[in-house]
Amino acid sequence: MVYHFPPLANSGTQRPLKFVNYLPDYGWEPIVLTVKRAPDTVIDSSLLNEVRSGTIVHRIPMLSDKLGDSIAHLCRPFAPELGLSEGIAWRLRKYFRFPDLYSLWKPTAVSAGIRLFRQIGFDAVYATGGPWTSLLVGRDIAQKTNCPYVADFRDLWSDDHWITSGSSFRERARHRAAEQSVLEKCNAVVTVTDSCASELSKHLSPQDWPKVHTITNGYDPKDFSKKFEKLNELHRVATAGKIRIVYTGVWKNGYGLEKLYQAFVTLKRKAPECLSNLELLTAGFAKGPASEMGLNGFVDELGRLSHSACIDLMKSADVLFLPIAEGIYQTASLPGKLFEYLGSGKPILTVVPRPSEVSRLFDKTGGGLVIPPGDEESLVQLLANLSRSGSFSVPPLNHEALREYQRRNLTGKLADVLNGVVARSQDVSGRSKVSGYNPTHARL
Repeated sequence: MVYHFPPLANSGTQRPLKFVNYLPDYGWEPIVLTVKRAPDTVIDSSLLNEVRSGTIVHRIPMLSDKLGDSIAHLCRPFAPELGLSEGIAWRLRKYFRFPDLYSLWKPTAVSAGIRLFRQIGFDAVYATGGPWTSLLVGRDIAQKTNCPYVADFRDLWSDDHWITSGSSFRERARHRAAEQSVLEKCNAVVTVTDSCASELSKHLSPQDWPKVHTITNGYDPKDFSKKFEKLNELHRVATAGKIRIVYTGVWKNGYGLEKLYQAFVTLKRKAPECLSNLELLTAGFAKGPASEMGLNGFVDELGRLSHSACIDLMKSADVLFLPIAEGIYQTASLPGKLFEYLGSGKPILTVVPRPSEVSRLFDKTGGGLVIPPGDEESLVQLLANLSRSGSFSVPPLNHEALREYQRRNLTGKLADVLNGVVARSQDVSGRSKVSGYNPTHARL
C-alpha cells in the first residue's frame, strides 16, 4: 500500500519505489496498490522510468473521484462533466479529512486489496505512511485477509509537531487511537531512525518492542551513474570563479532555507564582496523567497525540477546545504535527501543540533559539517571563508560505512522483516496463504 508512487513527485516517493525495485532480488514479488488521479500532487512522469520493468501496479481512484465521476456523468446534459466531477470530489475530500485529506482512498483501496487477494493471493501486507490513510488501508486489508502486516512509519504520527501543537485535544486523541490500532495490530513496525523507533515503542507494551525495526532512508548508486542531462546548460556547471552551493527540496513551515538566506542577507550587508564569489541554486519549491529577502542576483531559485534533474544539480555542486525540520525532528530525523547528498560525494553543510540523528550519521560516514541551529555567526563566517578560500574542510567520506545505506542493502533488511513475520504467522496458523509462501519467492 503505497500512496506516493511514480509519477507522484513527493519526498516520500523514493523509499517505497526503491523497495519495490529491489525486493525481487530477495525473493519477494511486490504488487503495488497506489492512488489514481491523486489530488494536489506534483507529477513527474520521468519517475515512471525508474520503476523496475515487470512491476505490477494497480492504480485505485479515491471514492471522492468515483462519486464525482458518477454524478457528473448523470448531469452531463446540464454541466461540464470534468469540472463538475472535480468540484464534487474536492468538496468530499474537504469534508472527510481524518486522518488526512486522503481518507476517501481507504474504502476503494481496501476493496481493491481484498479483491486482489481473492484473485491471486499474497503472503504479506506492507504499507507506508504518511499519508496515514495508507497505514489504515494496510491494517484493514491485513485483518480481512489474515495476512501478516508490516507498517512503515516514514515520520511520527501522533507525536508529530503538527499534531501535538496544531490540533485540538479531541483531534489528538483520534490520531493517537488510530495510530495505536495500527501499532497493536501490525506484525512489525518499521521506521526511519532509532529515535523514531524509540518514540513509537513508547506506545507498545515491552513484550512488543522487538517488533519495532529501524530501516533508514538511503541512496541508490545507480542514480548517480546515469547521465540525465536534464538541466539547462546554464546550470550544468558552476559559474567560472564562483563556489556553487545547492539545495534540493521543499520549503514549508518549519523546514526551509531561512537560516541560509538570512546568512546571505548578513553577508550582503557586512561583506558584500564575499557574495560575489558564491552562487546559491535551489530546486523544489516555488520561486519568490529570494526576491522577498532582497537576494536577487545572489540566489537562483529554479522552482520544481524532476528527480533526475535534482540529481544532476547535486552533482554540479561544490557544497550541498541541508536544513532540518523544527520540533522533535531536529534531533530525531534523517531526511531522505541527506543520503542522496552523501551518495553524490559532495561536502555537506547542515544546521542541526548535537547530539542528533544527523550528527551521529556524520560521525559514522564523514562528509559533512554541522553548525548548531542558533549559531548564525558561525554560518556567516563559514560562508565568508568559503568565498575567500574556495573550499571548507569536512571529514573524509567513509565509503565502507556509507555502503550500509545503499537502497539495495536496505531492501535486504526489509526482506528479512517480511520473512520473519510470515514465518511467525505460519507457525501460529499452521498454514500458508493463498499464494503458497516459500522463502525464495513470495508475494507482497
